[in-house]
Amino acid sequence: MHSGAVIGNHYHRKTEIFFFLTKGSARIDIIHVEKGQQRRLSLEANHGVLLKPFESHAVHFLEESEFIMLKSLRYDPDDPDTFQYPVPVSE
Repeated sequence: MHSGAVIGNHYHRKTEIFFFLTKGSARIDIIHVEKGQQRRLSLEANHGVLLKPFESHAVHFLEESEFIMLKSLRYDPDDPDTFQYPVPVSE
């Protein structure tokens, strides 16, 4: 991913995601869509995070980066389990 790119701004009701940065750095903003709890994480190369169901997430790449993303459920186009939910950015 290029510096400045953002992915996410959605959540899953069933799927867990393990996001692992292999190169670069990123900031992840997370909000639990039911509880309203927010958190921000900074990741560098060789760090990862487990995203649970109902955690809307936005990954902001701070420099040229590479990552691996593992999902607990296979993508099903008939039941995509992806729900748009913009993550507010708190500075």
